[in-house]
Amino acid sequence: MHQTAFQVRSLYGEEEALRLVCSYGALSALPYSRILEFKRKYPEIHLQWREYPDLQAEQQLVEGDYEIGLLVKGEEPFGDRYESIDLFSRCIRILVYEGHPLYERERLTYQDLKDEPLIMEGNDFRIYEVFRKKCMDAGVYPEIVAETGDIGFCHELCAMKQGLSVTIDFVTEYIRTGGVKALPLEEPEILWTVQLVRHRANRLSPAAEKFFRYICSGFR
Repeated sequence: MHQTAFQVRSLYGEEEALRLVCSYGALSALPYSRILEFKRKYPEIHLQWREYPDLQAEQQLVEGDYEIGLLVKGEEPFGDRYESIDLFSRCIRILVYEGHPLYERERLTYQDLKDEPLIMEGNDFRIYEVFRKKCMDAGVYPEIVAETGDIGFCHELCAMKQGLSVTIDFVTEYIRTGGVKALPLEEPEILWTVQLVRHRANRLSPAAEKFFRYICSGFR
């Protein structure tokens, strides 16, 4: 049986409780300082959040464990039963290790990736389907030789020359791996998009309504 907003709220006395489910990386890209600003503005709200791989985060929202999700957008719409608002997009990059023939390039084509061993997050993550779809649209079937749930490990394996890696631009801002370079792809670039998602049929709690409006206001 799922806890209701009222049941959760009662654990904190006069505080309002808000349960937020997030895809891995969504809060880092938001950035998290936006969450801290929300907490300062609404100190009466007890914010509880938890991260999951993208597909698991979606399932948590579907099952009703959370009122709102910060989720990574997939190729297909989230569903008519949900309101989904695109907040922001970041660009997917290809990580190339020093000494590789592509290392001195400033930009890569999809054809450059043909027959290249690639390391990336696995099919629990939307980046996997979005990247594969864009490559195949360009006539390239990516050779994914390793899948992991840790994008930092992708960077490490690339630095160890185990293959090129698929990453996201903001990740390279806080994971600084020596001996690698993050290169953009030709147009159309592949986007990693974060959405704010809620159930259409469920009325948001006052705390969730404040959060929904606050986050949306920062991107409109």
